[in-house]
Order: sequence, then structure tokens, then C-alpha cells
Amino acid sequence: MKKKSLITMVAAVCLTGVVMVGATLAYLTSTTDVAQNTFTVGKVNIDLDEKTGNSQEDFDKQPDWNDEVDGKNMYPGQEVAKRPVVTVKADSADCWVFVQVSGADELVNNKFKIVGWDNTNWVKTDSSNTLDGIYKYKEKVLKQDTDHLLPPVFTSVQYNKEAEGKIEGPAGTVKVVAAAIQADGIDEATALTEAAKQLNGALTPETN
Repeated sequence: MKKKSLITMVAAVCLTGVVMVGATLAYLTSTTDVAQNTFTVGKVNIDLDEKTGNSQEDFDKQPDWNDEVDGKNMYPGQEVAKRPVVTVKADSADCWVFVQVSGADELVNNKFKIVGWDNTNWVKTDSSNTLDGIYKYKEKVLKQDTDHLLPPVFTSVQYNKEAEGKIEGPAGTVKVVAAAIQADGIDEATALTEAAKQLNGALTPETN
């Protein structure tokens, strides 16, 4: 009797164990509703325009610089409006904005003057005394729900009144290119390095 009772008890314990395991397995394999998380990548979008107007007002209505006509056959003392302006487009992510200028030093050497150069808002990224180089906008541009016009890099070009002699043909070509680099997750120095690659690539594209 004792042996049979023991076996039964053991069987009962084993059966209880099976029930418990079965209940545990049922719990582990139960499912829940999907918690869906959608991840997106922010965008950075800018435009660079060169306008011949004299202010930022009604910027879009001002005529664009026409390289076929504007700045041609200039005479001493003549000044032509040339306003390179970067626009950070609506809903762009926080970003650092850079511009690179080339050809300005050559133009100055040929008796021209770059007027209205904005060294307050556009800070040169190296210690050289040249006009050519890379400039960074003074602060991070934060995301906005409207387009954000940055101050022009400079406002006009003037042929020196005291220029002697006559320059025939092209006196120089000023080129400006802009780049914006995301600000989140990247420091300012790294942003400059990346911007320099893009800017140099835009000014000197590879030829096949």
C-alpha cells in the first residue's frame, strides 16, 4: 500500500509538473499587439542665389545675377549689386552653413573692390588674410517652418575710381558655393571637414 501510494503521489507530482510546464509554455508563446515605431532621417536643404537688388525685401522678386550681362564692360567707379544669399529651406534640420569664395583676391588685385563684406555673420574658418576661403555662418541655423534667408556674404562689386590704365577682357571671376551640414550628432570641427570636401568638390568637379 505504501509503495502504490508513493507511486501515485509521484505520478501526481509529475502530472502537476506537466500542467505547470504546459501553462508556462502557453504564457511564453502568447502574442501582443505590434508596437510600431517609424524612424525617419532628417533633411537639410539650402539654396544659393545671387541677386542684383539692394535689400533682402521681396528677395524672390529681385532679378538674378546674369553672368552674360551683369558686370560687363565696367568703368572706373561703377558699382554693381551682387548679393550671394543662402536660404535654409523650411523644415530643414538644424545645420551648420558654410560658403566658399574663390576669385575675390584676383579681382581685388585688378583694381576691384568687394563691397559690404559681412565679417560679422560670416566668419572665416582659417587665419589667412585673403578674401578667398571658407566662411561659416556665425551660429547654428535651427529648424524653422518657413524659409530662412541668411545675410548676404557681400553686397556688390565696384571698379576702383582711382583705377589707372585699362583692363581689357575678363578681370576675374568670383565664385561662391554653399554647403549645409546637419548639426545633430556632429561637432563643429567635423562639420567643417565635411563641408570642405563638398565645397572643394563643387568648385573643382572631377572630369572624366
